[in-house]
Amino acid sequence: MFDIGVYDPDGIIPNRAVVRAIRAAGDYAICYVDAGTSENWRPDATRFARDLLGRPNGWPGERWLRTRNTSILLPLMAARVAMRGTAGFEGVEFDNVDGYASNTSFPNTFAKQLRYKRDLAALAHRDGLAAGRKNDYGQVKALQPYFDFAVDEQCAEYAECALLEPLVSRHQLSSTSNTN
Repeated sequence: MFDIGVYDPDGIIPNRAVVRAIRAAGDYAICYVDAGTSENWRPDATRFARDLLGRPNGWPGERWLRTRNTSILLPLMAARVAMRGTAGFEGVEFDNVDGYASNTSFPNTFAKQLRYKRDLAALAHRDGLAAGRKNDYGQVKALQPYFDFAVDEQCAEYAECALLEPLVSRHQLSSTSNTN
């Protein structure tokens, strides 16, 4: 557990003034990008063809994406990442990228999901952003060379924090206070 000044707004419409204020305070501004599901309320929701959409993932308006169709999906994710980079964020947190371990309605494998996540990390790095991933402990070790940080919502609650150790030990984390 670290006391790190990190702010993670959704970034649908990035507020550049808020991002600048976060950075001016010495804190780290990361943004959320849903890279494994489509959410019907996003401005780019109509860009996801029907054949990319799988089963609902349990959240209203969200459906799993066919992540192995990278030739179609990665340009959509690249646009999302680029928008966050121009807003001044320093990192991007990719969420819902554990479809290989879920019932998405699409065939997916550990290896194909791994490839997609590596591609996402490369998109973030190409735009000068740190790449982060949320949850999904099964691929932590294989992905640690590609990702710069992890966000976990409940590792303490479920006693899973130690599973993130390969990523944590790879990076020197500096601790700053979050006074907000």
